[in-house]
Amino acid sequence: MGYGVFHWPARSVIIGLIITLGYLPTQSIADATEEVRGLVRPVSRAVLSSEIRDRIVRIGYRVGETFGKGDTLLEFDCKYYRAELKAKSALYKAENAQYKNNLRLLELNATSDIEVEVSAARAEEALAEKNKAEIQVTSCVVNAPYAGAVDSLLVNESENVAPSTELMTILSHADLEIELLVPSAWLRWIKPTALFSLRVDETGTEHECEISRVAASVDPVSQTVLVIAKFVDAEAAAAVPVLAGMSGSARFDITP
Repeated sequence: MGYGVFHWPARSVIIGLIITLGYLPTQSIADATEEVRGLVRPVSRAVLSSEIRDRIVRIGYRVGETFGKGDTLLEFDCKYYRAELKAKSALYKAENAQYKNNLRLLELNATSDIEVEVSAARAEEALAEKNKAEIQVTSCVVNAPYAGAVDSLLVNESENVAPSTELMTILSHADLEIELLVPSAWLRWIKPTALFSLRVDETGTEHECEISRVAASVDPVSQTVLVIAKFVDAEAAAAVPVLAGMSGSARFDITP
């Protein structure tokens, strides 16, 4: 394969072009493009666990279904805990009545200070037991802490579960972030508010993104640093929709 010879124009021609354009070139400046992979992940993601030992009677939402904030995701039988609350409430009522009666008797000098103090302590203990039973009853229903979707369901209806048993994983598509692992050398120029474009593989769409924060340390082995970004137009990304777990190519246009 042959190569042609490039002939530079005469000096007078170059000077003429400079005068015509009205500037003197000092250095050739070209835009550089850097590209890394980016992973979309949810800001809000949670594994919900059981706080009580009981039987599951209803699962409100299953994998892929969306829900609103406060919706019932899962419900336990809870007969035992409701009965326990009823008993604790009755005991508190009796102990509190005894305490108030002792106060009246003390005014009439018909009882001692120690009897009043003991009855007050018993009423306080009964109140604590009643409050504990109320907390257990509220745990019989698992409500959504935010609007989102079920990512995984780990139990079935009619199963008996123990405390701390994982029930389901939920996440929110309303607020997404992009994780990037970039070379640590980029720290010379990559800063919060820096813009880049992300082309999502699964959707084929391109979105403008902005660096939100940079990790506090560099991985010494790979010489990379974690960078977190957000979609500039989150509503447009949600309309596609861009989902958690999708990935794509993040392109930075850099002017040296």
